[in-house]
Amino acid sequence: AHPGRPERTIAPQLFLAGHLERLFDALDRFGGIRMDHDRLVAERRRYEESLRTSEARFRALVEGVRDYAIIMLDTNGDVASWNAGAEQILGYEGNEVIGTHVSRFLVQDGSQRERSRLELELASIEGRFQDEALRVRKDGTEFWANVLLTALRDSRGALIGFSQITRDLTERKKHE
Repeated sequence: AHPGRPERTIAPQLFLAGHLERLFDALDRFGGIRMDHDRLVAERRRYEESLRTSEARFRALVEGVRDYAIIMLDTNGDVASWNAGAEQILGYEGNEVIGTHVSRFLVQDGSQRERSRLELELASIEGRFQDEALRVRKDGTEFWANVLLTALRDSRGALIGFSQITRDLTERKKHE
């Protein structure tokens, strides 16, 4: 490894190896390489279709979860996406909350922005932050929630955002 230079990977070479054919002349001299373009394109299409199918299944899984709010946040803590469970638990529709800061779900006591910043910072440093605390619905009612905030990183380790999973603990708290 050289500082400032990305690591080379063997995967593309292995992928292409099945599509390349070395060409030799009658005297066994190397004459070039021929690529099986049609096969390469067909495999690429199968791979892309498989990826689309996988992404569709994952979206269906996330959207099908109703007991948990699954919220994607950008690196600043702004809501990037959210599932039907989040709508059910927090009372907002996606278009009302996308692009707004996650601190809107904390009890509004004047320190919510700073508390939210600290939670995001801890998740960024430790990889995750978990808490049981009061949260606020759209209608202003407070509820007990278990919140798991996880830092999301790319393959190089750079922070790309956060996931927040929130579970309404109201019923459990009633029985304690």
